[in-house]
Amino acid sequence: MEVLRTDQNPLLRLLTLLVGFGCIVSVILYRLYFIQTELTDDYAALFDKEYVAEVSLPSLDGRILTREGMVLAEDRQVLNLTSHYRWLEEPANENWLKRHARNRLSPQERRDKEKIAEQELIILAERDAMWERVAQLTGQTTEEIRVARKAIQLRVERQLDAVNRRQAERETQAAADNEDETDQPDDWWSRLSHSVKRELTTTPHRHADDPLVIREELEYHTVVENITMETASRIKTHRSQFPGLDFDTTNERHYPQRDLAAHIIGVRRPLTPEQYAERQETLEGADPLDYQIGDHIGLTGLEKRYDRQIRGLRGLRRIRKNQHGEILSDEVVRNPRKGRNVIVSLNSQLQRTIQDFLENEIALGDEIPAINEEDQRSAEEVVDGGPVQTAIGQGSHIQPPAGGAVIVLDVRTGEVVAAVSAPGFDLELMSHPEKNLPRWQQLQQDQRGPFMTRFTQMAVAPGSVFKTMSSIAMLHSGQWNPDEPRFCQGFLHRPHQYRCYIYSHYGHGHGDMSLTDALCQSCNVYFFTAAEELGAQPFVDWARRLGFGQRSGIDLPDERSGNLPNLKPGDVGYSGNSRGLAIGQARLTTTPIQIARMMAFIANGGELVTPYIVDQIEDVDAVQPQFREPTVLPIPGANDDMLARIREGLWMVVQNPRGTGYKHVRLSEVEIAGKTGTAEVGAGRRDHAWFAGYVPADRPKYAFAVVMEHAGSGGKMAGPVAKKVVQTMLEVGLLGAPAELASKQTKE
Repeated sequence: MEVLRTDQNPLLRLLTLLVGFGCIVSVILYRLYFIQTELTDDYAALFDKEYVAEVSLPSLDGRILTREGMVLAEDRQVLNLTSHYRWLEEPANENWLKRHARNRLSPQERRDKEKIAEQELIILAERDAMWERVAQLTGQTTEEIRVARKAIQLRVERQLDAVNRRQAERETQAAADNEDETDQPDDWWSRLSHSVKRELTTTPHRHADDPLVIREELEYHTVVENITMETASRIKTHRSQFPGLDFDTTNERHYPQRDLAAHIIGVRRPLTPEQYAERQETLEGADPLDYQIGDHIGLTGLEKRYDRQIRGLRGLRRIRKNQHGEILSDEVVRNPRKGRNVIVSLNSQLQRTIQDFLENEIALGDEIPAINEEDQRSAEEVVDGGPVQTAIGQGSHIQPPAGGAVIVLDVRTGEVVAAVSAPGFDLELMSHPEKNLPRWQQLQQDQRGPFMTRFTQMAVAPGSVFKTMSSIAMLHSGQWNPDEPRFCQGFLHRPHQYRCYIYSHYGHGHGDMSLTDALCQSCNVYFFTAAEELGAQPFVDWARRLGFGQRSGIDLPDERSGNLPNLKPGDVGYSGNSRGLAIGQARLTTTPIQIARMMAFIANGGELVTPYIVDQIEDVDAVQPQFREPTVLPIPGANDDMLARIREGLWMVVQNPRGTGYKHVRLSEVEIAGKTGTAEVGAGRRDHAWFAGYVPADRPKYAFAVVMEHAGSGGKMAGPVAKKVVQTMLEVGLLGAPAELASKQTKE
């Protein structure tokens, strides 16, 4: 058989070349056809790619004010210096730098690589000089500016790495899908055909010289916060010296009165990424307040309780840019809406005076004079048959109370006019701890717990102030005659148990006691006897009616309910716990606000009020403010005669020379009614000191409670604080003018 040789047949050789060339041209034409028909949208998208940036427009959160208009919390707009990412990036982006250098040259000079390189060096030098000028104008060091720029760059680079990582994963997966041999034909010709088709119809991969650009690389970022208007003006008037810089405004929460009513007001701080993630998980992604990272959110106090009302609705601005960062459109989608103002019922003068006085009391201990040997023996208390040294020492300086709380409320409505917890703190510091880190760390390490809201959260034994509640239970039982004398020998059955304070210190009892006498002189034995005869149930039932063991309902978050033991006959220690409950001990714990609420109940004739601090919430448009309606609950079973008998006993506590509050609480200008309490703590620690009552005694307007933590005697340590509270109420006019009160008492 004769083999055709192309070298001997020029026509055949030409035909072969034409066929080969035709195949190549066909492949190219097919690729062009595929690109034009199948990939047109993809390539058009690359050239027409737009970036949509949604910019939050800050809104002002509502203010917290007193009725007199004193601002307790407000938003203030601050001006921030921002920089385009390319102007702060280090080292500078090569493409950005080259483009800016070429823009400074003529078309002919752009062909000269040396001139381009020269312009690049000039731009870098100008950029360094600009940041030095920024440091001088803003009062920061160049190192602080460098650190701020670096932090922004690290954040953006992390985002870019994440995007690149996801892109690489997608490309790897796509390549794996293309290499799946399960769909490959077996013969070599079919595999070759499949490979050619795949190469012709697959979109080209992104190469290293075609880097991915994310939105954050085209935006402005805050470099210096809270710059002055003077600084901004100088930058604006010398724009050529500050290329790539701009400004934006954000809000900061400020507390002009700093430490005044800090526990009540609370604090708003920016929402952290961790808090945001937790909130999204809790609300399952459906946040009704649309919180984003960086938005201010109420964390404590009224800021937390009324967060929904105080929070403003931020606006939304939508900006469309092309891939070069040029703005295509800019529109405001939603205008910002201001939050609602909250008006509190606090009397700022009363609050400030009590707060300063209480802070001073817990900062200074009592100087105890030297005592003689006989007094020393009298100060020894016999407990369980053995002598135990009390806190009294010879010429010593007693440790100040660990803390204290005062609350004052209207007996008719429950409106709180003062609520103090000490030690306190500065809200400005809590809002911006970075401004004074040493002081912030000191507060966090303070063992006294300055952030604890003691008037709603300090649940401790109330001691003898609870005898007021016990008296209600005794009288309502119908089995106790308040006028029948009960003899107090100083102890119930045995000298070493269930005794009165007077017996422990002076070796004798109170003698015959009526109910009012027992309240006046705080006779433990009288109430021990009642507990033995009546059992625990009347005390538990009435304590529950008056809200003990439950939250009071005050409009503050994180209130504690205390503990009301549910004593039942047959329980281990039932008799002893019943006696303890009757005098405010055993496992009973109460908060100051619960005790003040009880005193309001006695004073107003048998209605249980719900304490509140926010009096009104202003409408967004200030058209119609929303006023609070007081919540008052009449308690069945508390008749006027019963309450009048108890009020008489409370009056005697302060006005009768034998009363436990006579020496330290009584005032000549106005009569006070109340009850002292010294709650035993044990473990070698000093007792909690209580005084609670109402004023004026004859026409009650306000009830109050004072507790000094680990302070000692209620009359001696809490009594003077109560006296100062009432004196201040007189001075600020809450009880009428002192002269009017004196005139009224003279006529009576």
